[in-house]
Amino acid sequence: MPLSPVSDPALLAELNALGSSTTAGKPGGKGVGGATAQAQKRYNELQDGGQMARENMVNLARARNITQSIPTGFLNNLVEDARRRVGMTDNRVVGREKLGALQNQMVMSLRQPGAGSISDSERAAYRQSLFSPNYQPAANLGIINSKFGSEARTLGRAILASKWKGKYGTIDAVAPTGQTFDDAYQNMLKDPAAKAAQNMISRKTSGPARIKDDAEYDKLPSGAHFIGPDGVDRVKP
Repeated sequence: MPLSPVSDPALLAELNALGSSTTAGKPGGKGVGGATAQAQKRYNELQDGGQMARENMVNLARARNITQSIPTGFLNNLVEDARRRVGMTDNRVVGREKLGALQNQMVMSLRQPGAGSISDSERAAYRQSLFSPNYQPAANLGIINSKFGSEARTLGRAILASKWKGKYGTIDAVAPTGQTFDDAYQNMLKDPAAKAAQNMISRKTSGPARIKDDAEYDKLPSGAHFIGPDGVDRVKP
């Protein structure tokens, strides 16, 4: 299954950075071995997993934006319901609802790469591993950071599999150097370009920027979430 395009420019830049890192390994010449049913099945599962990873990264990027721009965290259900009834829905309620919707979307779209079904217990465990409307922003950003890195590796592996198959005809082919697809994947994880892409993602998901003066404030885009010199979380108009 081919990977679908991404419309978010910032996220697309991140995915492109990850995709460029999959050139690590640099096998040369033609490989040996023909495509087998098992190799094709594995390739299809890797591509399916890459598609899911890309979808999850889009949702994680959205969750990151919500967490960095709208207050979230635990809110007593009775208080929340009372606020809704009298039309006092505030930013925290809005943020919680948006995060909750994204969490539900990711849980309900969970599937096994290729064939296979997901049990209710697996969905429940997956939900527990995601960001939550009840968590404070710092905790959610830590979860998003970890998930983003995991999904990025899955996507990178799918991109590498596509490049390997395009060059050698099948992912179970061996390069003239003796390198296999799995060898190339391990090299990709160690490659400085891949690590740089991961560090870029980590910086983007680590939390709002801390500014010290007006010059740093002026460099922020409108709508950016930041922490001022006084330690207070703010959003630039």
